[in-house]
Amino acid sequence: MTTSSSSKLNKAVKQQYMDLPQGDKVQAMYIWIDESGQGLRCKTRTLDSEPKTIDELPEWNCAFSNMNQAGPSNSDMYLTPKAMFRDPFRKDPNKLILCEVLKYNRKPAGPYYCGVGADTAYGRDIVEAHYRACLYAGVMICGTNAECMPAQWEFQVGPCEGITMGDQLWISRFILHRVCEDFGVVASFDPKPIPGNWSGAGCHTNFSTKIMREEGGLRYIEEAVERLSKRHHYHIRAYDPKGGLDNARRLTGHLNTSNINNFSAGVANRGASIRIPHAVGQENRGYFEDRRPSANCDPYAVTEVLIRTCLLNEEGEETKEFLIATVKMDTSCSSKLTKSVKQQYMDLPQGDKVQAMYIWIDGSGEGLRCKTRTLDSEPKTIEELPEWNFDGSSTSQAEGSNSDMFLIPKAMFRDPFRKDPNKLVLCEVLKYNRKTAETNHRQMCEKIMSMVKNQHPWFGMEQEYTLLAIDGHPFGWPSNGFPGPQGPYYCGVGADKAYGRDIVEAHYRACLYAGVMICGSNAEVMPAQWEFQVGPCEGIAMGDHLWIARFILHRVCEDFGVVASFDPKPIPGNWNGAGCHTNFSTKNMREEEGL
Repeated sequence: MTTSSSSKLNKAVKQQYMDLPQGDKVQAMYIWIDESGQGLRCKTRTLDSEPKTIDELPEWNCAFSNMNQAGPSNSDMYLTPKAMFRDPFRKDPNKLILCEVLKYNRKPAGPYYCGVGADTAYGRDIVEAHYRACLYAGVMICGTNAECMPAQWEFQVGPCEGITMGDQLWISRFILHRVCEDFGVVASFDPKPIPGNWSGAGCHTNFSTKIMREEGGLRYIEEAVERLSKRHHYHIRAYDPKGGLDNARRLTGHLNTSNINNFSAGVANRGASIRIPHAVGQENRGYFEDRRPSANCDPYAVTEVLIRTCLLNEEGEETKEFLIATVKMDTSCSSKLTKSVKQQYMDLPQGDKVQAMYIWIDGSGEGLRCKTRTLDSEPKTIEELPEWNFDGSSTSQAEGSNSDMFLIPKAMFRDPFRKDPNKLVLCEVLKYNRKTAETNHRQMCEKIMSMVKNQHPWFGMEQEYTLLAIDGHPFGWPSNGFPGPQGPYYCGVGADKAYGRDIVEAHYRACLYAGVMICGSNAEVMPAQWEFQVGPCEGIAMGDHLWIARFILHRVCEDFGVVASFDPKPIPGNWNGAGCHTNFSTKNMREEEGL
């Protein structure tokens, strides 16, 4: 039987880290529906405190070009939180946040960026362990998310003032290497680890001064960018350990990068050397992002040259042309990681910090994405959760040049993976202009529900799904044939009838912990097919709870190295499909003579 690599990771290893206290910080996972209408995406940010209401959650953004939903020139999208749930993976005070999406354009999705599931997220146990260990150490880690290439991840550190930026980043790298050592895995900071049409690895650097952050600060940002444009090659030589040779393999002008030989700048353009976020342009103050530093850069060197050029007004550079590298275009590894190794780190106290995993639906409309941020304290209501953002060009929700998207927390749940006080935060997604993203159906749904709230509409939904091995073969089915015909499997018991019950039980318990209104589960007609029921939920809560239940299922399956499919006809032929039967009533229907 084939399972994902992630399921083979030693869960006890992860648990060591997950048991660490996280202080006052909260990890918020923003979740959104991608362009498919059924895929979910997620990424996590760190909050300073636990949000108590959805209004406390900040919008976020993402680069939807990373999901192949947009080009790099217009990929800024907004994630607008709409429902907040407890995070059943990281547990309280961390949050799941269901978001509406506002996006620029729709194109086919790349599944890995902010993805969830054994077939899209490789090595999450390591990521979770590293996050918790950093919180425990006092590192200013503020978020994490899966990146565009499978097995590629990102964590964010800051804001840090002056020399502390280099100190904090180097220590966080050490902790990552040390955690990976426990798991028997290597962390690479090579800027182009895999040749071909795979994303490289950078260390995008956000920079501001006090005057840039004040009213009218955009003027000083633009002045700094102008000075940077005159010292492009000077900076390139400082941005990787080999004087630019490493970055020449990465900065090709493709895959959301600028050309190493040419300086460029733009608003929300992830294909430029310097990106100014949409929100900065709108608020006339803030920061800029230098996207040129490589993943293996020395942060001391990067921050030094930024100060030299932008504040000390140094000039002059030695021009150098770099030869851009030209390239020709089982099972989940994560499941093989030793869970007991992770557990050493998860058991570390995390202080007052809270990990909040922000969850949102990506441009596919069915894929879920997530990323984590650190909060200073546990949010009690959704309103306490800050908005966040993400790269819409990486989730098929924006073009790269305009890809900042906002994550707006809307529902918060306990995190059953990281456990209390960490959270799962379900988010809505808004585009860079704060308009609703095309796959953000939550916003209109909430508006419609508010029009009939006096009728108290109740919903219950019966979600069917199929368990698949990592290679797409139905879980538990013979490798060269078929199981017996349908008949004995529905609500069956026994090893020859119930395929994957451990996953079902784990999902049920995780949902209960998270606060999801799960009300039942059963084996379905086709072997390896199951159903869970959610409800009764009133109004908008139905969608929030079902999306979070789906996210939790993907996340549980990721741990087991198995894929959960919501395909309505996963197996051709005389095998049952999968639906989502929906029960509906109003207050009048439920009363005497309601028929």
